[in-house]
Amino acid sequence: ALGPGGVAPVSAGVPTPPWGGGGPPATLGALLGAAGALAVFVAVERRHPSPLVRLGLLRIRPLRTANVVTVLLGAWSAAEVLVMPLYLQLVLHRSALVTGFALAPQGVAGFLGSARGARLVRRIGLRAYLAVSAGAAFAGLAGLAAGLATRSYPILLVGLLFAGYGTGTGAFGTTVAATEGVAAHEQGLASGLDNMSRHVRAALGVAGGGS
Repeated sequence: ALGPGGVAPVSAGVPTPPWGGGGPPATLGALLGAAGALAVFVAVERRHPSPLVRLGLLRIRPLRTANVVTVLLGAWSAAEVLVMPLYLQLVLHRSALVTGFALAPQGVAGFLGSARGARLVRRIGLRAYLAVSAGAAFAGLAGLAAGLATRSYPILLVGLLFAGYGTGTGAFGTTVAATEGVAAHEQGLASGLDNMSRHVRAALGVAGGGS
């Protein structure tokens, strides 16, 4: 209960609006509560004879890096998935059907990129693969920002393609990195930590985008 209790208040505190009883005091309270719960969780895990999460596992650099990249890439990706349909429908007044077709290229690019991920990792190495993924995601974010500013769908399309490729291949790459160098009996724990990062990133991204 302490682990989820430390993560949930973070996503609850990020989007707290100034109306409806929100604002800085509520945000600060949520973040302080999260920090306190996580601190107690770490203290309990260090002293427990059979900890739920062996904290020493986080000393493995690929695992630690994979989780950080997962959160960073996924947070803005989740925000983008929330904001783009609203932008197309409420600002550009496109129908739900047209909006779906307009955003479909992002999913196609992500699927095609990740489908060839294993072959590309063997060819250029995992580190270079993740660098390419991050670069594509950053280019996609820049393209989406430019498309939103100019209200130009062709520019948005370029951004969607790069963003889809970057996030799709990034998800594959971080999954591989998260289990690299981890002992066989801790593969499940490493995968669980990576999966937790995916849920945290989605919560933070939607919270930040919604605010």
